[in-house]
Amino acid sequence: MTEIHLDTLFLDITSDQDEERPILKQDDVTIFSRDAMSLITGKAKSRKTFFLSAIVAALAKKNEILTLKRCSPTKTLWIDTEQSIFHFHKSVARAYEMANISIMQNYEDIIPLSFSILSTEQRVEKLKEAVEEYRPDVIIIDGIRDFVLDINDVKESSRLKDLLMWIHHQYDCHICCVLHQNKGDSNARGHLGSELTNKSETVFSLEPIANTTKVIPACCRNMQFNQFAFEIDEETSLPKLCKNSTKMTRDKKLIPALEELFDEGKTYRYSELLPVLQVKLNIKKSTAESAIRHAVNIRLLIKDEQGVYHINNA
Repeated sequence: MTEIHLDTLFLDITSDQDEERPILKQDDVTIFSRDAMSLITGKAKSRKTFFLSAIVAALAKKNEILTLKRCSPTKTLWIDTEQSIFHFHKSVARAYEMANISIMQNYEDIIPLSFSILSTEQRVEKLKEAVEEYRPDVIIIDGIRDFVLDINDVKESSRLKDLLMWIHHQYDCHICCVLHQNKGDSNARGHLGSELTNKSETVFSLEPIANTTKVIPACCRNMQFNQFAFEIDEETSLPKLCKNSTKMTRDKKLIPALEELFDEGKTYRYSELLPVLQVKLNIKKSTAESAIRHAVNIRLLIKDEQGVYHINNA
């Protein structure tokens, strides 16, 4: 890592740092943003790799896939440590097919690297080398566990977490890691799992139920995305969205917050409502703007002709 001067760490309150820089969204909710991390967790056989193929496909093309849609053209570095070359090839080909990209030639914005034959030390070094070489917008690491010798080692886990944070800050990208859950609960495995969960803006929990997989917002710094479920199409062997799977999970926090803010007949103008909602939900300005639009769309809030917002008690 390069030497860091103290003045680069100073936060200038007069600078405009209030706008998110999203890369991947579900409707108005940010899933991936620049200079941030996320985590995908799940038990063995929870179809995490199928979900990764869908994410890569959504990042590659502008069409919506499994409720997810990219915000702009995106270069994705996809690192795999778990699968054989044969199975990794199938995963990448699946992403190509979901994005309607021909497999007759390599697509320049999907960069798949297999690290399965490398040692732990080599994986760390090749990660740094690959990021410098390709300068991706998104880095996907399946599985991050193979970048440490012991996932319960405090120093080793902290060192890897620090490296990932340095990378996404230095290269202004997003890093999405994949890690198994503990056998006895739904927490990400080991001390490494705790470190990554604490630093992630979005944590996906994948829960298999029969032939479907529920994608649950386990932890979100922004507004929660809507829970959804997918299944594997019998004809194409591609993941597809289950009908009627989306639930308004973000409303579980938004509705009580607005009910408290509008208690006893209170009303707000937009300029008043925006900052108090930010504080109430501990969210960014752009996320609060999205929440207000959503509340109006579902008729939770009503805006009168004078531009004053009222809660809908009907």
